[in-house]
Amino acid sequence: ERPLAQSAAPGAGPQPESTAFDKAGVYTGVIPCADCGGIETTLELRADGTYSLTEIYKDKKDGRFESSGKFQWDAAASCITVGEGEDLISYIVEGDHLIMLDQDGHRVTGELADHYVLTKQAV
Repeated sequence: ERPLAQSAAPGAGPQPESTAFDKAGVYTGVIPCADCGGIETTLELRADGTYSLTEIYKDKKDGRFESSGKFQWDAAASCITVGEGEDLISYIVEGDHLIMLDQDGHRVTGELADHYVLTKQAV
């Protein structure tokens, strides 16, 4: 009899596939804006690790901004980061939602907290 064989319960220990990014899709929402009617945000996350981000500042002339590149996926924290330099944006992945974090990497709190969410669109 080998007691070691029983010490590993089914599903115990890190599963390699659990760290893979499986939340590819298009996420949309309107993020609050201090000096406009909101920022219509569309973030497409692709399975190959790239993203495209479109932000449209409502009521602003020339208020459309687009960026793309590779995103960083932190499986342990369920956190995704897009952008580069001073324009980094991080999100916590919860089900079909991306919850935008503040510049310090914390969840936004207060009255508008529920508005800092992008929702995955049905394909």
